[in-house]
Amino acid sequence: MTKVVSFRGKSAPPGTIPKVKRASTVIGSELPAIKLNIVAERWRFYAYIAFWSMCILAIALSKIFVAPILAAGPEDGSTCGPFNRDAPEFGVELGQGFDMTTESHLQQIFGYNNICVNWDYRSV
Repeated sequence: MTKVVSFRGKSAPPGTIPKVKRASTVIGSELPAIKLNIVAERWRFYAYIAFWSMCILAIALSKIFVAPILAAGPEDGSTCGPFNRDAPEFGVELGQGFDMTTESHLQQIFGYNNICVNWDYRSV
């Protein structure tokens, strides 16, 4: 049984190597090329998925880990970090815990929280 080797649509007899044109003589569509298709909508979709996944993760982690730590306050009464503010009219005292959703720094300064409150405080 004989086998025909195909090279760019041309057939060559078995046991022979088809002739390859040198680069200087190759013209037009016969040039070897790397084609790369970039679809902007796909990249945008991936960016949206990554962004909203990051937001959901930050919200979940801040609700599970950060909010209880902020509510309990510092163990030693320290006034470092988020506990370094004294606003009795707002319900927050130096070295005391506070509720992240109603007494955060953003709530105190701007009057409302935004999504950034989930990244403002660290857990440990």
